[in-house]
Amino acid sequence: MTHAFDLLRKLEAQSVELWVTGEKLKYRTKKGSVDGSTLKAIEKNKADLIELIRVEENLKLKRRYNALLKSFTELELSIESSSNQHEEFLKHETTWRRLGQELSNILNQFEGCNVHEEALNGFLLQ
Repeated sequence: MTHAFDLLRKLEAQSVELWVTGEKLKYRTKKGSVDGSTLKAIEKNKADLIELIRVEENLKLKRRYNALLKSFTELELSIESSSNQHEEFLKHETTWRRLGQELSNILNQFEGCNVHEEALNGFLLQ
């Protein structure tokens, strides 16, 4: 896995865009910027690269989820501490709904991942 991690960083430094679609590893780069030995290394480490890309995508989702949850909680506390909760809610209703929708979208993305449910629950709550 270490070799795959180093390869992934090398490819990123060469501006090679990698992504996973289903079980397939896809890449995009400028023509001629990746040599034959690098292509062989990609093929050899394909399974590990796919796993690393998925882990990185999940970490990005986790960070976004946590940031949204923090904003959502802060907004909720602001509304609860207001002397006129109804007015405060109406003032922030659009933001409230947007944050809720983004949180829901992230949870739906996690459901589409090949992650064990107990690992996913622990992952989101860390």
